[in-house]
Amino acid sequence: MSASEVTSAAPERQPLRAALPALWLAWSVLGAMFALALVVVLQRTGGHVIYALDDAYIHMAIAKNVAQHGTWGISPHEFAAASSSPLWTSALAAFYKVFGVQEVTPLVMNLAAAALAVAVLWRVLALSGVSLGQTLVVLIVAIFVTPIVPVAFTGMEHLLHAALSLAFLFAACSALTVAIGSAEWRRASRWALVLAPLLGATRYESLFLIAAVAALALLKRRFTFAAAVTLLGALPVTVAGCVYRAQGWYFLPTSVLLKGNRPSLASPGGLQAFFDVAIGRVNENPHVVAMLVAVAVSAALLGRKLWREPAGLMALAVLVTGGLHCLLAAFGWFYRYEAYLVYLGVATLALLWRRPAEGNLSAEQLSTRRLVLALVLIGVGLAALPRAVRAHTTVAAACGNIHEQQYQLGLLVRRHYNHAAVAANDVGAISFLSDADVLDLWGLGNREVARLKLAGQYDRDQIARLARERGVTIAMVYDPWFIERGGLPASWKRVGQWTIKHNVVCDQPTVSFYWCGGKRRGARD
Repeated sequence: MSASEVTSAAPERQPLRAALPALWLAWSVLGAMFALALVVVLQRTGGHVIYALDDAYIHMAIAKNVAQHGTWGISPHEFAAASSSPLWTSALAAFYKVFGVQEVTPLVMNLAAAALAVAVLWRVLALSGVSLGQTLVVLIVAIFVTPIVPVAFTGMEHLLHAALSLAFLFAACSALTVAIGSAEWRRASRWALVLAPLLGATRYESLFLIAAVAALALLKRRFTFAAAVTLLGALPVTVAGCVYRAQGWYFLPTSVLLKGNRPSLASPGGLQAFFDVAIGRVNENPHVVAMLVAVAVSAALLGRKLWREPAGLMALAVLVTGGLHCLLAAFGWFYRYEAYLVYLGVATLALLWRRPAEGNLSAEQLSTRRLVLALVLIGVGLAALPRAVRAHTTVAAACGNIHEQQYQLGLLVRRHYNHAAVAANDVGAISFLSDADVLDLWGLGNREVARLKLAGQYDRDQIARLARERGVTIAMVYDPWFIERGGLPASWKRVGQWTIKHNVVCDQPTVSFYWCGGKRRGARD
């Protein structure tokens, strides 16, 4: 392919100023939805800013301890490799250091990340020649189906991850479809190389997208670009891994090791179990399957143009990334894990179906194209819309659940066991709201628990030993979580239970309290 052929494949750009009304309108819609959600959430939580998942408070606890004690961990007393987003947690710690520890900070950060996600998608559409009307429709669809507002209330990095993923993917694919040395190539490749390490530092799933882009670069014989993207994207993960190892932890964060789907060749059924888990997760998330199928069908219509257009390369990268995520990563947890895939899918479909491409088609081809588009939209809509509606209608209830359960546990520990050793399986709010010495019985914040779980040796005897060695006074747990471990230690005495109503997000509605017999260091009666 000649340089002129490559350059001519780039879409005709529209002036960005002409597309600004779509961005302002989309931001207005986003702001209205966010304000409405916040009002409803505050009504459910007694006026407190509460997040829809306890996991948000793990980032907040680490950031608080970094800012106040210089300790990267869920408690001030020990290091813990519990964050899979070094960039988000570090940024949160910086805000806490400068402005003080405020519970609203992650929500403000996510509002900015949401605005950024909309702006990045707008810019990609405008640079790709998508009309003003289509751009506005796509932006509103992306806001609704990602779903941006509910994910913002998780208080974590997923919207930033989505925005950086699209910016990186578009820049990289643009660089791969223009002549090396051209002004467009220099601009696009520079952006891709700047964004690669930021993406890698934001979420570990970013390595799927970085690997997909690197593979495309190799197929396009852009070997230097492939190597640079790979090295820069993997750099934050490598640095963090070296720090974790130096502290005696695993190279990867415990959240990645314990929540991901890892293939095992240690037993004959290990590989089968790996695929069974992957298939089960796919079956539970038809919206992701529908989105990937729609991208594949739409990309197939490009034919030989697939390799010459950024949208075609983006489609291939999204398919590879989605496949790797289905095999190795988690879904769900209040719509957050796959949010970036849905967002990338919407963007890619919009580019694949942009109207200017229809000008070169015959009447018969145009009719076929529109029929396929209708089928694609119906299929994606049937799979994605119920999820989006469910997300928006349950966000307030989810925040209410966390306020009624985990947040109250955190307040209880701060009041009565603030400097004592306690045990729990959901440790975020407890760790953030108190300075207790927390034994994480799930393993995210405790190296020994994670080691035992990964080795298949975690049982009631080990739980008793760990609690005894730490001097645990009280444990707050979900009883069903420990059935497969042989139950909880016989020496523990259950002294009460707390049950919430109308549970939509907590793993269990009932928390059991156990007296473990440890010395109540600094506890209050």
